This record gives sequence, C-alpha cells and structure tokens, in this order.
Amino acid sequence: MTVREHPRKPSLNSPSPHAAHANDATIAQFILRQVEAGSNPYSAAGAAGIDTALLQTWLNEGRVQWTRYQASTADWARDFTPEQQDLALFYEALTMAVDTNRSRGEILLEQHVRGGLSKTTRRRKLVAGQVVEENETIETLLPSLDALRFKLEHQYPDVYGAKATLRLATVDMSDTPDVGRALEEAMTLVARRMAAIETTSSEEP
Repeated sequence: MTVREHPRKPSLNSPSPHAAHANDATIAQFILRQVEAGSNPYSAAGAAGIDTALLQTWLNEGRVQWTRYQASTADWARDFTPEQQDLALFYEALTMAVDTNRSRGEILLEQHVRGGLSKTTRRRKLVAGQVVEENETIETLLPSLDALRFKLEHQYPDVYGAKATLRLATVDMSDTPDVGRALEEAMTLVARRMAAIETTSSEEP
C-alpha cells in the first residue's frame, strides 16, 4: 500500500498558495489583500484552501481574544500567546477591511441616488482603419430611482422590502419620525435634481 504524505494543517501564518505578491506571503495576508480588493472573506479564504468552517473558527477565536484585550486589563505580551495575538489581529484587520468595502459601496450607491455624476461617451468614425472623426459627449446623470428603491428596501425592509406587511392600523407606531424624514429628504432631493438638470440636448453640425 502506498504511503501518502500527511496533509499539512493550515494556519494563519502558513505559506500562501498564491504568493505572487510580496504582501501575500502568508494565508492571512492573502485573505486580507483579497478582501481589501473587494472579495468576500469566505471566497478569499477558499481561494487559499481554507474552508468556511475553519475560517469561522479563526474569526470566532479572534473575536474572543480581541474583545478580551479591549475589555480587560490583560497584558498583551504576557497574557496572550502568539497564536492568540495573531488571531486577534487577523480578526480586527479583516473586520476593518469588510467595513471599508461596505462603506465604499454605500457612498457609491448614495451618489447614484442623488444623481449629478458625469458620464463621458466617446464615439469614433473610422475609414480604412484611420480615425477621421471623434465625438465626445458628457452627460449629467439623473437621480436613480432604482438606486433609491434598493437603498430603502435594504435600510427599512419592514417598511419597503419583501418583509413589509400590509398596515391596517390608523396610527402605525413602527414608522418612526426618522423613517419619514429620511424618505421625505430623499424624494425632495430627487425632485430638486430632476428639476435642475436640463433635459434638452443640442448637436453641433
């Protein structure tokens, strides 16, 4: 019977299978770099050969150690093993990377909700492979009602999303003043943007 080599048990500091970049030398560094670029943490871990259960174990233990350090008088150098330190730092860095991506996405979504972004379109006319005419059009995008609907459905799913229920009560205490103000401000901004943007276009001969 052929004796096969025992598989190596992965750890945060194990060599990354994709160490093409200097900052991807370890599995932890590879995962963090992928998440910072926009990947889902579990997809990034899977690309490094780490299954979902193991990543979740690392994150759970990292959260425990990070919370312990933040909420107690435990000494970082004396009361935490090197492995516990690595897990805590990995948890904190991964959490920040995920929140940074989420924040970036929310800002981009809000820009589409408000409108006013510029869209540049370039058209070229070729004759025998040579450019004989080039036109550039710059448009100011209108507020996106689809983006607004997406935002409201995800921020207030009980009011606008799939979980919304038919409300028969005359007074609905679940619709707080904050919800009403948010919707009113968003719709007022949409109306103002749409009124301010010229809808006519001109073309030069």
